[in-house]
Amino acid sequence: MEHQEAFHKDDHQKKLYAGGFGSAKTYTCGMEVLAHALQIPNAAILVGAATWGQVSDTCLKFICDNLPMKLVQKSNQDKVNWYLQLINGTRISAKALDKEGKIRSANLTMIWVEEASEVEYPIIAYIAARLRNKAGYFKGKSRLRMLLSSNPDVGWLNTNWLMCSDVIYYHGDVKDRYTVPAEKRDPAISTHISATSANYYLPPDYEKNLAKNKEPWWVNRYLKGSFKYTEGLVYPNFVDWFCEPFQIPAHWRRITGTDFGRRDPTAHVVGALDPFKKIIYVYAEVEETLDDKPLDYIINKIKAVDNFPNRLLAFPHQCDPRGRNKDQISGQSWIDVYRERGIIFQTARDCEGNSLAPTIQKLYNYATHGRLKIFKTCKKIYNELSRYKYKERQTGDDANQGEKPQDKNNHLPDALRYMLSPFPQFPEDPSNFDDVWREMQIRQNLSTNYDYLSTNDEDSDFVVEYMDNFG
Repeated sequence: MEHQEAFHKDDHQKKLYAGGFGSAKTYTCGMEVLAHALQIPNAAILVGAATWGQVSDTCLKFICDNLPMKLVQKSNQDKVNWYLQLINGTRISAKALDKEGKIRSANLTMIWVEEASEVEYPIIAYIAARLRNKAGYFKGKSRLRMLLSSNPDVGWLNTNWLMCSDVIYYHGDVKDRYTVPAEKRDPAISTHISATSANYYLPPDYEKNLAKNKEPWWVNRYLKGSFKYTEGLVYPNFVDWFCEPFQIPAHWRRITGTDFGRRDPTAHVVGALDPFKKIIYVYAEVEETLDDKPLDYIINKIKAVDNFPNRLLAFPHQCDPRGRNKDQISGQSWIDVYRERGIIFQTARDCEGNSLAPTIQKLYNYATHGRLKIFKTCKKIYNELSRYKYKERQTGDDANQGEKPQDKNNHLPDALRYMLSPFPQFPEDPSNFDDVWREMQIRQNLSTNYDYLSTNDEDSDFVVEYMDNFG
């Protein structure tokens, strides 16, 4: 087919085939591997995936089904050291790509990574450096190749490959188009995006049957080749939340949210309220681990992004409710420690107890309906949202228990939830958002005279009176 021919004729050293279901990703990359193995004497080929099951069930099955066994000189079927040695000196090896140590001494002419989005990027970068075998220079031309096959994905496959590509090829009715800045283009990298429709040998109703009862994001990713989505994300449409940065007007009110951490990072976000469009713009972020740094290092970073007059703070600095818990070593809470250094926090009231699911939905609603946007310069927020996923269900799990996110890659997303705590719930009818904004302004007006950065006594009469009115 035309999209397969285009992939085979592409001379970029590192090529990604990102395709929808039925677009022949495995077949296309597998055939290129076999052509390399047969045409390049003494080639050294590594075939891999995140797990051995993926390697064995997909890559090796394809190779063994299509490679004439009379060309195999010897082989080892043990998964620890699986290989085929061909009569022309070519060796095809297979590994699960879960540890760098498994490929440390590799010296390769070709690499094929199946379901590449499931492999950690540091391993991808590491094996790319193994592409250096002199046998790959054949008949006066470099034949060194790295092939990735995968469903489209919003993680590193997007940021570290698609958006670094020298050329992006589109096949079939691909939903989205991408523009790579000239300064980021890598002349060695290309990406081929193929929608399911590019394979005209599929049954006429194949795509229609797959799309039935599926969410739009699922159709866009798995049938239309969109890189904006990932399986199991807590916020599956988060890519659409991001906007181009602009100068925040000096008079806009500000809001903040903070997630404290000792071993985990401390995360802090800053937003501004557009009084005309009624949109919250998140424009600054901090994410730092303490490690061997003094606490003042992080506090100074927070103060650097909170570089606005105190009178502009619409609500008290919002934080994780667990910030009031006393530390067993110091006897102080995070709230105590920060107050001593001039930052007064209020715990996020609607994030108490078992409130994770409702507040995730609240953030999702504000962002999905365009009332919360995030500057594209907030790369750490993007990175965490792209990896913040629900736990995979295991056999025997209580079906009524509800989905729970993994307890990782959640520090900045949690800070966003805390930031929104003073805001009312999003209305069932988005057209009623003006009522929500008016209620937010009423709450905001209660805090007009409260200096959150300089009040030293959290239990002063004024603060208690404010908290009563606010709560």
